[in-house]
Amino acid sequence: MTRAHHLRSPRTWLTAPLAVGTALVVTACGGSVGATGGNSGAGDTAGFDYGASQEDVDAAIADLDPVELVFQASSASPESVVAKSNTAFIEAVEERSGGKIKLDVVWGQAIAGYAEVDDALADGRVDISYTQPMYDPSHYTAYDSLIAVSGGLPQSPMAGELISNSVISDIAFQSETMKSEFEDRGLTRLLPSTANNGYYSLCTEPGTELADYDGRQVRIGASAHGELAQDLGASPVSLEYVETFEALQRNTLDCTFTPFNASIQGKFHDVAPHIGYATDQGLPRGWGAYAAGTKFQSLPLPYQQIVFDSLYQVVEQGLALAVDTNAMVIEEAKAKGGEVAEFGPEAKDVIATSNEDLMQQVVESGTLGDDLEGRMAASLEKWTGVVEELEYVDGGETSEMDEWYTEGEVDFAPISQRLFEDVVVPHRPGA
Repeated sequence: MTRAHHLRSPRTWLTAPLAVGTALVVTACGGSVGATGGNSGAGDTAGFDYGASQEDVDAAIADLDPVELVFQASSASPESVVAKSNTAFIEAVEERSGGKIKLDVVWGQAIAGYAEVDDALADGRVDISYTQPMYDPSHYTAYDSLIAVSGGLPQSPMAGELISNSVISDIAFQSETMKSEFEDRGLTRLLPSTANNGYYSLCTEPGTELADYDGRQVRIGASAHGELAQDLGASPVSLEYVETFEALQRNTLDCTFTPFNASIQGKFHDVAPHIGYATDQGLPRGWGAYAAGTKFQSLPLPYQQIVFDSLYQVVEQGLALAVDTNAMVIEEAKAKGGEVAEFGPEAKDVIATSNEDLMQQVVESGTLGDDLEGRMAASLEKWTGVVEELEYVDGGETSEMDEWYTEGEVDFAPISQRLFEDVVVPHRPGA
């Protein structure tokens, strides 16, 4: 495992004397999935404990009929590097079920784009899908609020990614509003957040000083990014990531605020190789979710549990990909002649002020519940400690990540297991 520099200090608004202990444990009753509860559709079929032996699982599903579910994956194709989490999830479901649950996989939003996927899940065209609630902030208000307050989380390209993704997942699962926003549409929340990179600025021309952003057309994916773009003097353009490459290529966009997972799929850095990054407060983050539709809700409880438990693969592979793709894009952007540079001091001041304003707006709105700052501080303290305990340490500066990080040398299973068991498992069907 790479060992080098220690983590940077968390921001003051997350380290104020607000810390409250966080004690999520595997046996806790943290609520269950399903629009009408964790046993929705389960009948009298008994489930099995998390971590049960394969023999116990086989016994639980022995009398159940095989089932086929349509799964719309997050990746554009099975060949993409970001397809790893999809394929690992598919294999886990089929292996754990002994082939009784077969996933009919659809790539590249072929059945329903992000604007239509909720309807497709509700009407049964898709049974399980990766979704992008950030594109519908008017409905997913709590989700949009969590994005807005994420900019103050750690920004480093390995340790910071692990801490920030853990905190986001923790707070997302705490939110009953985020859960109900899926249920209002007849959907089951499986994972309210999937691991993703921090957001970077990718531009067609170099320059990371505040003056460089004056007048730039910047693609944004979430409303919080729009406010930040305006604060930087740029003009925000709301655009789904699938349309971003062409807009950058044609110079109708100057920059995109984006995670490197999206850049790897969309090849944004081929046409916008000049990267701006943060080392303290950064751009608000953004992420997808996994949701299920009506057919999942009618499945017997053991089948629901098999699907849910297999999401561990999405967590582990997602965390690994968040770090791996950081190094990949930095290396590829440099090969294209791109500048990889930290934001200038004036731009950093604007980013910090914007993040503080966004936090205040969300706290005052109450969309993420009471004592949000205290809960985020507690979660940040916990997950910073876990990451340090497991010895995930950045090996150098972000701009040099292609030199100090090598894909495959870091084992992400320990942090993934801790995150899944502490945060996700308490919301398991039948919990």
